[in-house]
Amino acid sequence: MRPVDLLWTSGWDSTYRLLDLVLRERRAVQPFYVVDRDRPSSDIELAAQDRIRAALRQKDAEAADRVQPTIVVDRHELPEDEDVADAFQRLKQRSYIGYQYDFLAKLARTHGLRELELSVHRDDKLVKHLEGQVEQSDGSWRVAATAPEELDPLRHFRFPLLTMTKLDMRQRAAEGGFLDLMELTWFCHYPVNGEPCGSCNPCRATVAEGLASRVPWKRRLRAALIGPVRPLVRAIREKRERARRG
Repeated sequence: MRPVDLLWTSGWDSTYRLLDLVLRERRAVQPFYVVDRDRPSSDIELAAQDRIRAALRQKDAEAADRVQPTIVVDRHELPEDEDVADAFQRLKQRSYIGYQYDFLAKLARTHGLRELELSVHRDDKLVKHLEGQVEQSDGSWRVAATAPEELDPLRHFRFPLLTMTKLDMRQRAAEGGFLDLMELTWFCHYPVNGEPCGSCNPCRATVAEGLASRVPWKRRLRAALIGPVRPLVRAIREKRERARRG
């Protein structure tokens, strides 16, 4: 059986899927990771992957061997694709959609991936675009054949966690004996002194979806206080990061 192609960010959702595949289903996994230098978290995410691999090897060496070396791709080296860009512009007009799905679609096309798994879960914003437009296949979900044309770039993906929440994953990880590995995951886009910032989208989602303990309370308090000016803070942070990289 061929390995499962999986986007692995070292975050909670994709790490749950990876560990569930190699530990419970005993499937091999081919991880993909896209470096996005517009965020300062890429090096931390790759380091988190190394920590998770090492801890997995201590727990179950055979399972660790099922995780193939991560294929790392630079977002800015992916070729432009006018069809993908046009489709996502139309999706944005309907409702918010994260810019990452644009370059993930380009990744899938460039590497000839037809079943790249994305760990989109029940509370993700993409679900709004997928409602009523997916069909179940082999225990997973994918864009239905009858879905509108603007969803074509998403046809390269499978969505195995579409009905699960982060708390569902925590419960099943505990039952499966790998919750300790889940605590090694990383999610923050703009870390501060090596800690989650508390104010970026992944940090806020982590708090809102029941895993607030993973964000230091001081960062949560700060995020609540700067909430009204969060977009300005994020813009300044991104500008500084671009200047740092030159």
